[in-house]
Amino acid sequence: MTTNRSAAAGMAMTRFAHGQSAISNSATNPGAVIIDGKGRADLGVARALGRRQVPVYLLTDDPNSAVAYSRYVTQRLNFPASSGSEKERVRRLLEIGQQFKHRPVLFSTGDSSLLLLSRHRSQLEQHYRHHLCSAELVEALYDKTHFAVTAGALGLKVPATLAPANMTELEAAVERFTFPVMVKPAEKRRWSQHREIMRLTNGNLKGVRVANPYALRELVARIFEFDDGIIVQDYIEGRDEALCSMHTYIDRQGRVVGLIVGQKVRTYPIHRGIGCCVRTEHLPAAAELGLHALKTLGVTGHASVQMKRLPGTDDQYKILEIGPRYSTWCHLQAEAGVNLAYAAYQDSLDQAIDPLPAPRNKVLWLDLHNDLRALRHYREVGEWSFGSWLYSLRGKRCYHYFAADDPRPALVPHTNFARRLATYPARAARRVWRKRYQRT
Repeated sequence: MTTNRSAAAGMAMTRFAHGQSAISNSATNPGAVIIDGKGRADLGVARALGRRQVPVYLLTDDPNSAVAYSRYVTQRLNFPASSGSEKERVRRLLEIGQQFKHRPVLFSTGDSSLLLLSRHRSQLEQHYRHHLCSAELVEALYDKTHFAVTAGALGLKVPATLAPANMTELEAAVERFTFPVMVKPAEKRRWSQHREIMRLTNGNLKGVRVANPYALRELVARIFEFDDGIIVQDYIEGRDEALCSMHTYIDRQGRVVGLIVGQKVRTYPIHRGIGCCVRTEHLPAAAELGLHALKTLGVTGHASVQMKRLPGTDDQYKILEIGPRYSTWCHLQAEAGVNLAYAAYQDSLDQAIDPLPAPRNKVLWLDLHNDLRALRHYREVGEWSFGSWLYSLRGKRCYHYFAADDPRPALVPHTNFARRLATYPARAARRVWRKRYQRT
């Protein structure tokens, strides 16, 4: 039966559907619809659901997307790229929705899909189910300006934050900050649309560390030429291991269905990037703080709370960000025994949610390509050696692209993993040549 199912899935995967053919899905298990995020959170969600026998329908503009090669993707459907017009993307979503016999569940796995689904939920609810929190909360959490105001009004534990509308407001408040500070975008996609901002920030949409008032004034003045959505926030010192994220699912009645905390071991770029090595940890203080924030805000559905431990403490944290969508490493949740994606699926269908156990501790999630890139820079600043890096990989692991039961996404030629594997001999030869013959 498993063989037949795999063969059927494989045949379905080869079809990159453009037409209006009907999709005869089940009323009790209608499936999940994911908009392609190019191999990050969407791959983790597809695996978490597919392993529970949920049909997964991938909407993508790229027939060679790494996610599309997953054995757990039942069918691919053509969909406009994130750079396309919102109107066209909504029109296509409605068109696809009409093909389903029974309403599937929409999952948001990136900022663009989150906003698209939330802002057009009244139209989309005709053809899809979802588990998003209120539209007002989605906007408040997505836009860091709104979040800073909301968090401050509710007394949440966040770093000192300013959202200056102009240079006059920045000048009036600059002396209140203890440098260094972080300069962040109110909306990441707005910075990504400006080549000059990407140059000024080295392409880092998470934020830029600024050492002194002079550098802050200079950077903000340049960014203001292109975008006025700027956040200035106290920078919390400490190694990247002080960063952690709490992930949970809160059902429609406000009950916490499951919870897991991941500690960031390393990030890329280092000290300011996205987690490339994350490990589940039992951190009660972080879990308590995250849940308190979500309940204070009234968040339901899937949510993550990013925090950083204060220097010199063991259990004191500040909240950096809250997101009502699935993260890059949501695959780790299911591997640690807490399948929040499947709980969300059941809740969206008004089904009883299977009890979720306490998460397994010390399970590692690894984006090997970026972790190796990060290691080079960590070694330069003396934080990680090759030996300590190797020791950190002990125990149970899961990977960004590779999975033993679903290896093909890691082998797609244009994925970082496959490209690095294929070019390793040439890169190794170049390093040997430079070391032996190139003049310093």
